[in-house]
Amino acid sequence: MKKNKIISAILSSVLFLTACGSKYQIDISEMPDELRLQHQERLQNSLSQHETAEDDQMKIEAAAEVAIQYMNLGNYAEAIDYYKEVLEHDEIYYVALNNIAYMYEEVGEKEKALEYELKLYENNKTDFEVTRDTIRLLVTNHKYNEAIEVLTAFSVYDKETGPNYTQVIGDQFEYIMNSQSE
Repeated sequence: MKKNKIISAILSSVLFLTACGSKYQIDISEMPDELRLQHQERLQNSLSQHETAEDDQMKIEAAAEVAIQYMNLGNYAEAIDYYKEVLEHDEIYYVALNNIAYMYEEVGEKEKALEYELKLYENNKTDFEVTRDTIRLLVTNHKYNEAIEVLTAFSVYDKETGPNYTQVIGDQFEYIMNSQSE
């Protein structure tokens, strides 16, 4: 009973956070042909730039663009490979970590998704969307205590640096703590 209340409180927090900032994704199966052709053309250009990149920075940027286009075209395996190439040069590259976590989650590999989300979270603890996604993946992977820790850390989010969701998170945390004592 106590565990259900904790899960309910965490899920309520995640749902609130998700409602406050969901990401927009295109359903590939419904993508218009013209848009698909644009992505394919961009992919070819990006692959060409990647092959001819003269320095590491250009190669990283080109690999990231290739990954984005593969992701847009629904080829997650290729996208992940190119993002991993980016991470070999910059292990905290925000877009790569975020998109790898997203793609793994989309294909049902929740543990791998959490692995990359936690890497992203370590360097972005006050980022609203990263915190929201980290909590959701922790709950999905049944890591409730860690989810509570992330909620606790976020509850001290500096009011000066961004939107203040501290009160809502604080209320949810209080509910979780009260649920544990029953």
